[in-house]
Amino acid sequence: MKRLLLGSAACLLFPCVLLASPWQSKPVGVLLVSELGGGDWNHFVKNARKSLGKEIPLQTFTGALGTRGLQRAVTRLEADKVERIVVIPVFLESTTPEFIQLQYLFGANLYPSKAFLEKWGMGSRVVKRVKSKIPIVITNGLDGHEAVGRTLLERAQDMSRTPKKEMVILIGSGVADEQENSLLAARLNSLAGNVAIRGGFSSARGFLVRPNAEKKPRQHEESIQILRKAIREASKRNRVIVVPYLLLDDGSVRAWRKRLDNMFFRWKGKTLMPNDAMHAWLKVRIDAAREAENMVRFKDDGKPLPSARRKSRINP
Repeated sequence: MKRLLLGSAACLLFPCVLLASPWQSKPVGVLLVSELGGGDWNHFVKNARKSLGKEIPLQTFTGALGTRGLQRAVTRLEADKVERIVVIPVFLESTTPEFIQLQYLFGANLYPSKAFLEKWGMGSRVVKRVKSKIPIVITNGLDGHEAVGRTLLERAQDMSRTPKKEMVILIGSGVADEQENSLLAARLNSLAGNVAIRGGFSSARGFLVRPNAEKKPRQHEESIQILRKAIREASKRNRVIVVPYLLLDDGSVRAWRKRLDNMFFRWKGKTLMPNDAMHAWLKVRIDAAREAENMVRFKDDGKPLPSARRKSRINP
């Protein structure tokens, strides 16, 4: 009788052991992609692992987008027996050349990003795609998500004393392309308006520090001088709070602060990361991708840039 009971108990327990097996397939694996690494990024990834738990394997890629490193991350996730991979670009915007190139590498776009290849001196190269045996979904970046607005508000409030007598200026990195820069400016001003309303500040605005361009070799210096003038004028009426609009510090925080010496404003130089609000954004992206269709449409080894006569309508 005892043997029968023990055998029954073992049968009842066995399925539980099977469910807990590390070799069982998992619905989703996540690949976080960032242009920058460093301490704040590592802190974000560490907390993301805790937040997601062991049921969602996590891999990361940092640096300039390349097939080899991304392929290694995908291979590791496949080894973890995941049923699909969710690629999450931890980018401020989904309109950048880096985002378009990421889509190409995973087979969502036919052609690579011309702007990205030219930036890295690879205009004539055929960049191989990442190969995968399982479905892949590529999410959008932050794109002004609530987590960004909430974090910018926290950064401003951290330096605030009397909001009604203070103006907030959000500083971000602009780009040479006029159309793309206009989209970035619109996003930043929208976020600034949100900070002003929710924080009770007298006003807020966004400002982009732009790089030099071929036809505008002094564009960077000119944008710095316009920014200095804006802060100088604002400080005559209000206390000015300056918040960087950066996910991670790429060296801009120190450079901007140096160029704004001898001016009156409050500044701590904290970027968007690390902040717990970013993990809420992460979960939203993962949940939305669970049932999304496989985005891998092109499985060839890669494509060169199209000729001038055959400009792609897919990629910028």
